[in-house]
Amino acid sequence: RIVATDCTSGPQEILDNGKFGTLVEVGNIKMLSSAMLSSLEKQHDSDYVKSRAKHFSSYTIIPQHIKVLVK
Repeated sequence: RIVATDCTSGPQEILDNGKFGTLVEVGNIKMLSSAMLSSLEKQHDSDYVKSRAKHFSSYTIIPQHIKVLVK
């Protein structure tokens, strides 16, 4: 499972507000380390996370960028 800081550059959107990973407060080292340890101790469904990653693959994103640039 993914652990990310909840900065303003996209993790919340990518992780669907925590559905696909754990979001922690930016700069909170204790919370980040705790979330990382917790993630390492659990079993995860990698196919579930991979399904979300496909939404952001180059095969998906590049055509979307081209569509915007062509307009």
